[in-house]
Amino acid sequence: MRVLDQRLVRRARGVRALLAVDVALGVLAALLVLAQAVLLARVAARGFGGASLADVALPLGLLVAVVATRAAAAYGFEIVGRRAAVNVLSELRLELVERRLRSQPAALDGAESAEVSAIAVSGVDALETTFARYLPQVVLAVTVPIAVLIFVASIDLVSAGVMLLTLPLVPVFMWLVGRYTERRARERWRALALLSTHFLDSVRGLPTLRAFNRGETQAERIAEVSDRYRRATMGTLRVAFLSGTVLELAATLGVALVAVIVGVRLVEGGIGLEAGLTVLVLAPELYLPLRNLAAQFHASADGFAVAERLLDLVDAEGAASSGTASPPSAAD
Repeated sequence: MRVLDQRLVRRARGVRALLAVDVALGVLAALLVLAQAVLLARVAARGFGGASLADVALPLGLLVAVVATRAAAAYGFEIVGRRAAVNVLSELRLELVERRLRSQPAALDGAESAEVSAIAVSGVDALETTFARYLPQVVLAVTVPIAVLIFVASIDLVSAGVMLLTLPLVPVFMWLVGRYTERRARERWRALALLSTHFLDSVRGLPTLRAFNRGETQAERIAEVSDRYRRATMGTLRVAFLSGTVLELAATLGVALVAVIVGVRLVEGGIGLEAGLTVLVLAPELYLPLRNLAAQFHASADGFAVAERLLDLVDAEGAASSGTASPPSAAD
């Protein structure tokens, strides 16, 4: 599955500062994940060792501070992503409308006007999830697993090796499911475009339909097209739910394998209690960003489906504007 259309990336240059802040917050979140695991393991290990509350007061206080900071970073991460999304999508919608009106103003009364309306409203809105959640989640999916693997390798090479072997299972399933999801999302968007076009044609032809008493026939046709859109939507949702189950299973198996190996080594004395608890706390964090990335990919599937058509339409209108522009006169 693709990360993002390069034409869309070029249009995001105006929000590079916001995206840079988003990346910085993602890196901070990765570091806080490591700090949280270390402090939690230290408090638990000392507690099992018979330490009093006063003995763990400092790491416990630091743990509370880290958790609060991580929550604030996650909040800022989403806010900054949404701000960048609003800026990019506003410019994209304005570009679509301006080029459409300036290049072919009469085309708004043509057959494509319903599709243009659907793209400019619901289509552009569907891209918000792509910019506000999916693209920032890509940052976390890259930084957090790398940070976790490096940190675990500094503690225990065996556990890091097991994590490294099981981690690719999630991206492989994501790629396989993502290709199918993209195809279903395109089918859903085509069904929506057909529904919008047919409904607009019916509204325009209401006088003719009433004159020839064909209103009931068109109502049946609209119901048929609507049912096609419903089936496409339900098919996309089924794929999303089934793929989520597959990815959860792969991540759960990976965490279980790490937990079993660490548990056996703890019994045999091959790893210390604090180090083992640290690895166990970090194991779910290793797969969590990838699972969230897969979930956000399904949530932004409509955005991926409409982005290609939207950018094709904008670029085509821009080319039409350049091609139909009147040449300058000799007096100019």
